[in-house]
Amino acid sequence: MNANRILLILDHRANRRLLSDSLSDRYEVSLYENQASLDQPFDLGIIDGLALDHLQQHVLRRKQIEQPAFLPFLLVTTKKDVGMATRHLWKSIDEIIVTPIQKLELAARVSSLLKTRQISLEFTRKIVHYSPNAFLLVDQHEIIRLWNKAAESIFGWEANELVGRKIDDLSIAEIFTQMTGMIKQVLSGDGSAWKEISGITRQCERCTLSVTALPLFDDESRISHALVVIEDITQIKAAQEQLAAINEDLETKIKERTEELITTNQELEAFARTVSHDLRAPLRAIMGFSQALREDYVQSLDEDGQKMFARIEKNAMHMNQLIDDLMRLSRYNRMEVNYQRVDLSEIARSIVEDLQASQPERQVDIQIQPNLIAYGDKGLLTVLIDNLFNNAWKFTSAKSQGRIDFFLQEIDGENVFTIQDNGIGFDMTYADKLFGVFQRLHPAESYSGTGIGLATVKRIILRHGGKVWAAAKVNEGAVFYFTLPEKKEDQ
Repeated sequence: MNANRILLILDHRANRRLLSDSLSDRYEVSLYENQASLDQPFDLGIIDGLALDHLQQHVLRRKQIEQPAFLPFLLVTTKKDVGMATRHLWKSIDEIIVTPIQKLELAARVSSLLKTRQISLEFTRKIVHYSPNAFLLVDQHEIIRLWNKAAESIFGWEANELVGRKIDDLSIAEIFTQMTGMIKQVLSGDGSAWKEISGITRQCERCTLSVTALPLFDDESRISHALVVIEDITQIKAAQEQLAAINEDLETKIKERTEELITTNQELEAFARTVSHDLRAPLRAIMGFSQALREDYVQSLDEDGQKMFARIEKNAMHMNQLIDDLMRLSRYNRMEVNYQRVDLSEIARSIVEDLQASQPERQVDIQIQPNLIAYGDKGLLTVLIDNLFNNAWKFTSAKSQGRIDFFLQEIDGENVFTIQDNGIGFDMTYADKLFGVFQRLHPAESYSGTGIGLATVKRIILRHGGKVWAAAKVNEGAVFYFTLPEKKEDQ
């Protein structure tokens, strides 16, 4: 005989006798007596329309209790009632068989529904059995009814050692006994419970568990079992502790580094002020005496003497310019960045007008894309654009027809401002020196400057949280790229 159990819930006496005789030789068949019959274990319910009319809610509740497993119900109905019976399909019933009942059809329907039932039971069993989380089921008598593979792995005891035993009778791992209070709380009706517990398992390993205990109810809404779901979070907690330690160490290092940077910047600012003060006094003296010599004695010098005198004056002025640029660079480090909408195209056009006015003989084709809008400090961004355009203007001076373009393009999904020229370019081998203070890639005799302009550009970009880089080929021009932050919410 097949171990599957069938419950016949039939008011029609002839159908009850027919089905009982047809199925008893293959299955364990029982007859419905009262509502308690629906609480007994069975694998298939066969019901007729009269019984379904007054037992529908009980059938639905029993099916819900079985979930996620599938508990099928087969409805026996007459041909004339088929239309009415279909409204119950996929709710309280799962299949319909029409009278007069044909034994072959009955056997096929019963076999199909029982096979689906067994598949769902196996599926549910495997979900619980092989879940990475431990599952425990404890009944109202505090007896363990389920102990899955994950529970065996976590605690070190196999199911055959514990299932059927009371939780208070077990002197297993101390970590398990921490859960008994939660289980009793749930079974007594005090609601669900959750907590993290730590302890030693049977394998003498320390672990940390996240434990949730939930009540399960019978068809009369009484608590029948406590379901305990356990997640081993030992590695998660260890990773969190390690991450916390790393963050604490990182915060300490950041604080130390920040203090070092503040101290260094203060020292640099003090150094810049000292250099400015200490150098300007003798420099002013040199320039003053040079002016007096030029006015009173330059005519008495021969040609070589006049050249040396001119070199002294030129270098004194260059030194003065260096001091001015260093002080400006130092100020850019301290200036507060006041974000606002800035039209870089308008700034560039104003700078170009000054450059063209200073050297009207130059032939330079300058193209500026209109409406290049950025968000940043207008004063600092003006210095930025001024340095980059002066740079391009200077290094296109050897070209009979220079060209400078200022435009916006997208690179790797990011908006990038670009200033491109067809000047003398530079060797990319030395590109890492390009934005350094006093770094020059071209001789000072050919191209004037202090070597601070591009250092200033980088400093301003970094103050805005952007990036700046360059690319070039010797005698083919250079391209400078920079990014600025998008508009902020409060701007």
